[in-house]
Amino acid sequence: MTPEMVFDTLALDGTDVTLHPVYDPVLRVFCVHVRRDGVIYPIGMDGSLRYADQVLAVIDDELTRLDIRPITGEEALYLYAGLVEAKGGADWAIVRQEIERADAL
Repeated sequence: MTPEMVFDTLALDGTDVTLHPVYDPVLRVFCVHVRRDGVIYPIGMDGSLRYADQVLAVIDDELTRLDIRPITGEEALYLYAGLVEAKGGADWAIVRQEIERADAL
């Protein structure tokens, strides 16, 4: 992984949709801003997503509700990395280390 590689935006292949992972450090919750045609559809703004894994558990249903295709396995990995990066701290250091190790193989 190059130092400038960040996971703050995920473009869904074959669509005009981007996902933007967000972490609110005050409320300690995750959400995803789904952007399509200049409109932002927030997922998780109700404060129910305290862990990045919870986002992955609901994202496909929420995207389907918006008439957007579910994410692929690879896109799920990038979204997870983006969520952890948004939170920062020790979890991000561990994930970043694993990404760098995988890139070195």
